[in-house]
Amino acid sequence: MAANPYREIEAGEPGRIGWRVHYYEQVDSTQRIAAEFANQGAAQGTVVIAELQNAGRGRMGRQWHSPPGVNLYATIILRPVMPLNEVPRLSLVAGVAAAEALETVAPGRVALKWPNDVWLWTGDAIGGAGGLTAGADDLTPIPFPKGKGSNDEKIPSGMGSGLGWRKAGGIIAEAVTDGSQRLQCVLLGIGLNLNLAREQVPSELRDKATSVLIATGRRCDRIALAGALFKWLDTRYMETETQGFGVIRPLWEHFSALTGRSVTVVDTGAQIAGRVKGIDADGALLLETAAGTQRILTGDVSIEVF
Repeated sequence: MAANPYREIEAGEPGRIGWRVHYYEQVDSTQRIAAEFANQGAAQGTVVIAELQNAGRGRMGRQWHSPPGVNLYATIILRPVMPLNEVPRLSLVAGVAAAEALETVAPGRVALKWPNDVWLWTGDAIGGAGGLTAGADDLTPIPFPKGKGSNDEKIPSGMGSGLGWRKAGGIIAEAVTDGSQRLQCVLLGIGLNLNLAREQVPSELRDKATSVLIATGRRCDRIALAGALFKWLDTRYMETETQGFGVIRPLWEHFSALTGRSVTVVDTGAQIAGRVKGIDADGALLLETAAGTQRILTGDVSIEVF
């Protein structure tokens, strides 16, 4: 196994996130490797990081583009005390931690899209400081996220068009259960595009994906960013364990890219249109529709363009 450059950020006792980091140059999926460690009894907070994934996956089994040596691909083993149906909330908790960590390298450019996407503002309609060229069918235009400031907060130049918001990360909270469907652990997968260059983005994703480098024009210290992520995640996760999800809700709303926007939610073929009111105390998306407010638990959200 290669020397572990993340050893320097290991901190705390077993049970704290980031207390132990296992590092690999190449794996099929950090989720699979973490599952093996969890099955062997690895303590909560154990992390698996890889430079390259051959079969990285995201929510709903989707493949995650994982070029080597530029991004952060990590899976954290969690052993929460919670009902199985509350596990999806951990994606929102991790989203807040990821946003707080990214704010240290891309201040004012981070937003969260329910349920598990991390977005970065690229700065202009041609893909930001990194020069990523966008086509006419760019990511659905949205304004400066309403959750990120008061109504009289000045919107940065160009934010009104929304052409610059692109996905920079994703999160998956995978529950592991025993034969009786009792929760054994959660494999929390986090993928963040950090030093991904314009030419490394597949052409079919260039109007949808970005990175810290593309958005800001500056490379970031991936090890320091991982350290910040684990510290924030440890804080937010422990708050959730001791105080409940309610303490996370306003933090998530602060970064929300959807609140106040008209959207369409697609889930197993059904479509629901409405205006996003935020999330509730359980992490469900609140959608104001013609039939009243509906709680959305799962689905893909697209923003309507007028």
